Amino acid sequence: MKCGTHKGTTCTVMPIAFLSTSHLLSKDRKVWQPLSTVANAVAIVGLADVSFRAVKELYVFFSAVKGASKEVKSLWNERQDINIILWLFSDSGGSPHSF
Repeated sequence: MKCGTHKGTTCTVMPIAFLSTSHLLSKDRKVWQPLSTVANAVAIVGLADVSFRAVKELYVFFSAVKGASKEVKSLWNERQDINIILWLFSDSGGSPHSF
């Protein structure tokens, strides 16, 4: 049986199980190629956006972590000061580091 969509060619109609996209869309491929190119460009821009946001978040995180050591040292000093104050007001004769 001859194919009715590809007039002037010798292609034959195949059972549905053996049809391929290239057989059905051989002429339409030129129509879909620009759309495919645009879709790929949009996907690349989306990937670049996600990558940029991830790098920005990592920069903010590492900037915060960088200053954390100063904050930890400051908190440790405050803890020691509180221990000394508690030791001064307590009646026990222990060391200020026992709290």
